[in-house]
Amino acid sequence: ATIHRHDPADMRVTSSATMPREVPGALAFAGGALYAASGPRVIVKRMLDARLTPLERFDDARPQTVGMAYDGLYLWTVDSKTGKLHRRVLDAELTVAKTYDYPGRKAVALAFDGKRLWSLDAANKELLRHDLADPRRILLRWPLRDYPSGAWNPVGLAFDGRRFFTAAVLREGAASEGRVFVHALPDEVVAAIQKP
Repeated sequence: ATIHRHDPADMRVTSSATMPREVPGALAFAGGALYAASGPRVIVKRMLDARLTPLERFDDARPQTVGMAYDGLYLWTVDSKTGKLHRRVLDAELTVAKTYDYPGRKAVALAFDGKRLWSLDAANKELLRHDLADPRRILLRWPLRDYPSGAWNPVGLAFDGRRFFTAAVLREGAASEGRVFVHALPDEVVAAIQKP
């Protein structure tokens, strides 16, 4: 597997790091490191160097992690198989401090906007903004208009402070194709993010 770093202006790949023994399924920057959920049942903490050198490996106490986001204090993970959101402490075990039922249909990725947690719901093709105190409470739903045909399946989510980026796959038989969609924030979403 390979992780690519993109220039947000034009999505050009600026660097790549290959991980021959891992298949990362979720990524999050947290505490000056990159955390990568990797099958089967492992989360790897990596340095932010050119090779993304591994620092620690954690057995995933809540396996099937498909999404991760860091809120400045906790590492949030989501397990789409069980439909659970987990709030984790950045300790030696990535301890799950609290678990919540996911309020959507199928979470596949998470992001943090500086104030709130967002999830990408693949079943409804929408972004959900969650209350951090109780992420079962949805503060905003934003349908993603780039997915009307249903051909593309969203699998990843990132936020750069102005836009959301979703990664998607198109599967036809044994072949698959990947794509990144850029979602400019509509005025109502900008207003929601700017609210205290």
